[in-house]
Amino acid sequence: MHPAHFFKYNTADTAKKVLATQKVRWNSPLNFNDPFDCFFSLEPKFDLSQFVQKHLERFLDLLFQENEPNLHLENPYSEVLLSMRSQVKNHSREEWKKILRLVFGGKKEFIDALCIYQRQMWRTEMANYRLFCVCETNDNLLLWSHYADEHKGVVFQF
Repeated sequence: MHPAHFFKYNTADTAKKVLATQKVRWNSPLNFNDPFDCFFSLEPKFDLSQFVQKHLERFLDLLFQENEPNLHLENPYSEVLLSMRSQVKNHSREEWKKILRLVFGGKKEFIDALCIYQRQMWRTEMANYRLFCVCETNDNLLLWSHYADEHKGVVFQF
């Protein structure tokens, strides 16, 4: 025997339309009352300012270390680092730090802009998505509170 599948609608009007038309409507995730439902984020979960500073310090360490660093040549920084090492004696570490801050400083703004773009793109994409949710039980409190307009919806058994 297969379990029953229940589908909750968030308004009685919508439920009446289902009965009248005998069609089920799939809802957009943008209409969900939980902002984290179906939300996907590529945003870093750490302080970007600290990351940029640590990245800069590590780059300077590699630049100034005595023996040649063990680098992965497919990394684009490797070639730059190796060519800069030949000029390292022309400036002090502090001078190099000031120079490199110009290069590394833009990383945070770039990543921030990328995160904003990603959020906007995700919201645009979500407008085209539809979800159909079913449950084996009709008395799941979490589903009623989240997907049935705070317990005011209806349930259909299929």
